[in-house]
Amino acid sequence: VWHAFWNHVLSDDGVGAEVRERFEELVAITREQGWYKVVHHYHHARIPEVVQERLKCIALEGVDVKWDGRMHDGENDSASHFGKLYVEHYPFHAVFVADDSDDYVFFHDPGEISRFVNQNEHPDVKHAQLLRKILRCLNHAYVQYPIVRTETHKIPDGTKEHTDTEGNTTTEQLYSEVTVQMTYTNGTLVSSGLSLARGFSASLSFSDGYGQAERPRTGGTHVFQNMKCTLPDHEWGYSPSCGSNPWIERFVECARPVWEGQGKMKECFQFYEDNRQKVCAEWDRKERILASSFWVYAFANDGTSRQDLEHYLATYERNEKVKAIPATFSKQLDLLFIRIEYARRDKRLLFWVVFWHSFWSANGSMRQLKKQFARNLLDPGQSTSIVWTPMPRDKLEERLKFAGIRRKNTLFSDKMMDALYKGMDKAMEPAEA
Repeated sequence: VWHAFWNHVLSDDGVGAEVRERFEELVAITREQGWYKVVHHYHHARIPEVVQERLKCIALEGVDVKWDGRMHDGENDSASHFGKLYVEHYPFHAVFVADDSDDYVFFHDPGEISRFVNQNEHPDVKHAQLLRKILRCLNHAYVQYPIVRTETHKIPDGTKEHTDTEGNTTTEQLYSEVTVQMTYTNGTLVSSGLSLARGFSASLSFSDGYGQAERPRTGGTHVFQNMKCTLPDHEWGYSPSCGSNPWIERFVECARPVWEGQGKMKECFQFYEDNRQKVCAEWDRKERILASSFWVYAFANDGTSRQDLEHYLATYERNEKVKAIPATFSKQLDLLFIRIEYARRDKRLLFWVVFWHSFWSANGSMRQLKKQFARNLLDPGQSTSIVWTPMPRDKLEERLKFAGIRRKNTLFSDKMMDALYKGMDKAMEPAEA
């Protein structure tokens, strides 16, 4: 009875397609997540500390967050323990996906969400997140970062002549392996950049190397110019976990004129903040159409009073069409509460009403039930429906046979008839202790 009313009100013919689509989304979410998680979403929402942790969790949504706790398979295989966080506002939960492994974990428990938030508020983690953001905004940046490193190269060093048996002479180029102190000045950083995808990497390359080495065989100096190299991670202090060390801190300081002086860091923070705001704005847009709380406090709350229902709609819904339901559907609400009060007068009557509503919901689209006489008899929306008129078995047999839907094994079968009257009798039995 209750759901039938709301299914009509929230249809295209009721408050319109936009609300209907949002309501269908809430139905799908409840089916996917389960009633338990939906109820606990609002139970925990009454606890101020939980609400604060949820807000902090929402602020962390995106890349460059850390979690070194449990994973879906019980093993945390991530080396960096960094990854991306996805947040679902209703029912509230979050998903952490590791950058460098196939690990992931769902956070539903408020205690675990709190541990995740606390871990990402630790000063060392926040510094690592800052380093990641700096490296992101320096993607393809040209950075003055003077270094000297020892390298080994092969250089041309003399020649050797060979004469074959026929007197032909060939000249072989000889090479020597030398160790040289190479100086590099300006490097190019390539990183994951301003990306919303999980995963992170960074590399530092040079193409202006200069050095000199003595030729072991022929003497003299060999000059190296415009040499290229990509520094191994440890030589400039980089690791995916972005732990602090003197080498990475020196690089960051050398790059300060770029990430700070050119405003790249500000652009980076704005990029990720805009994305978070976009996600939150989309959630708020949906809430303005029909609040997620509607499911718990209206649609699934058939025990509420009319006064409490109208208070909820007036106080918590922001869509004017939804707020106006008590006025727009005043007569239907009158009938709804009269029918609910009628059905709850005793348990046998309640079972009768629920049984026929369920029967019509499951079978109303059948060809035999589309005939007008059958609809008048069984459609709960019709004033002539037997839904509201309990009767003895022999009387019901007569009505169903006249409508052409009583059969021994099909349509309204013997088994269904037995189930109806046995269920009504059982409904009156005292509950077991």
